Amino acid sequence: MRPFQVGLGPEILARCRPEVTVNVCERAIRDYVRSFSYRHAVAQPGSMRYDLDGNPVEPVREKDRHDMQRTYEVDQERARQRKAAALAAATAGAEAVGPVEDAAQSGAQGV
Repeated sequence: MRPFQVGLGPEILARCRPEVTVNVCERAIRDYVRSFSYRHAVAQPGSMRYDLDGNPVEPVREKDRHDMQRTYEVDQERARQRKAAALAAATAGAEAVGPVEDAAQSGAQGV
């Protein structure tokens, strides 16, 4: 994952195929730059920004890197909380159902 050069949106739009609407293209850009992986890439010390041809053009500004580091840390914490909540819900659901009997034992006891 490589951080985009600042202001690359119009160039991306110009390179889109004619059947791709501006809204679809803008949504794809937005999804890309908001992704967990993109944030992680921007947050790395010494990370560079790249043009559409994959050439490094400038280092990520320290303020941008610092902001993305904070955002990345918040994302990680939210992911941990969601995982803990899902685990708690699964555990609570399993306890509500109760122990499951082995089908072989149930059949053997009924004979």
